[in-house]
Amino acid sequence: MKSTLLLIVTGLLLPVGYSFAQLTAKTANNAFLITRMAEIYHVQPRPVDRDFSSDLFTLTIRALDADKIYFSREELLQLEPYRFSLDRELMDKKDDFLKLLISLFDRRIHQTDSLLDLFSVKVVPLISGDTYTVAEDTVFAASAALRTAKLYKLFRRNVLENIAGANDSVAVPLRTDSLEIAARKKTTHAFKRSIQRILQSNDGLPGFVCNAWCESVASCFDPHTEFFSLAKKEEFQGELGDKQMQFGFSLSEGREGTEIARLKPGSPAYRSGQ
Repeated sequence: MKSTLLLIVTGLLLPVGYSFAQLTAKTANNAFLITRMAEIYHVQPRPVDRDFSSDLFTLTIRALDADKIYFSREELLQLEPYRFSLDRELMDKKDDFLKLLISLFDRRIHQTDSLLDLFSVKVVPLISGDTYTVAEDTVFAASAALRTAKLYKLFRRNVLENIAGANDSVAVPLRTDSLEIAARKKTTHAFKRSIQRILQSNDGLPGFVCNAWCESVASCFDPHTEFFSLAKKEEFQGELGDKQMQFGFSLSEGREGTEIARLKPGSPAYRSGQ
């Protein structure tokens, strides 16, 4: 059975209206605490070294841009000098990488949002010589211009898929022009929803990046180690509910340790007769 280590790290409580610098400093401290807790509670804690740093770099970028549509290789080149030094960032509680990452991600998220506004008002051609290959889909675009081209190709592909799906769901094919308008609107909404989830998270986009950073630090130790922010902790507790669990017996200390002292009448343990 899978065993999961949950790391609930709250750090220092910050006042309302705290600064960006306070947020990144708190996150740097939380990330450091994760390494300390993993060292204490893991049977074989992973060393925080160059290999750890490289894995952390990859996991963090993947957490922020799994579909490879926000960053281009130009931004990654600016972050690349940190690939093998994030272990020192962690252990020294530094936030230089975090600040640069937030700045680049913020710029690209807002640029993407603006591009979607442009895409949403232009009719998407149903027939075009453009292709969107698997190779394009699985790598970061080489430049900002190529990233824009990739984003539009992905947008157009999704519009066409929505048109095809709408026609498959009805007996009589619908007019293509009306389908295109609805499919374009639906596609825009889907992309925008992902962006709004980032912008409207606790502490906004910087908070989203900070949580992704801490979650990636925890995941670097093993796939079953998870970081819970306060918001995620509250959500988790809400799913569990506040109902107390009763097991139908009470315990007491006996001569040879803890013993079952009494069975509660009507409980499954009581009815078993054992």
